[in-house]
Amino acid sequence: ILDTFQKSAVALDKDQMKLIQECVTAPACYNDTDYVSRAVKYIAGNFQNDISIKSVADYLYISESYLSRLFKIKMGKTFGDYLTYFRIKTACNFLRKPDIKVHKIANMVGYKDQRYFSVIFKKMVGMTPREFRDNLE
Repeated sequence: ILDTFQKSAVALDKDQMKLIQECVTAPACYNDTDYVSRAVKYIAGNFQNDISIKSVADYLYISESYLSRLFKIKMGKTFGDYLTYFRIKTACNFLRKPDIKVHKIANMVGYKDQRYFSVIFKKMVGMTPREFRDNLE
């Protein structure tokens, strides 16, 4: 299960890099890809906060529905699914550090409730955060 998670994380990272490369070489005016790229960057910089598609759309000065449609088309995931994926992927990196407690990691990646974080983590990774950490040893 851990191998599957890592493979999917690597694949998405490659897709993200491709998207970012496309955005860097795109003209200065904003197009659909630019909005998605800027949304991804916003998530990367603010994932630990309470963010929503509304807050990102407001930041980009576009409508929520437009961003939602663009995000689904360009990323193949909904905004919420991507945010959850990003948070869990980041949590996996933090779990590699045994000195950081799980409840602290939950808070660091934007979850105020450690139990909810553990439920989401298990749903995405197939094991609890503690089991994940134990398997790293």
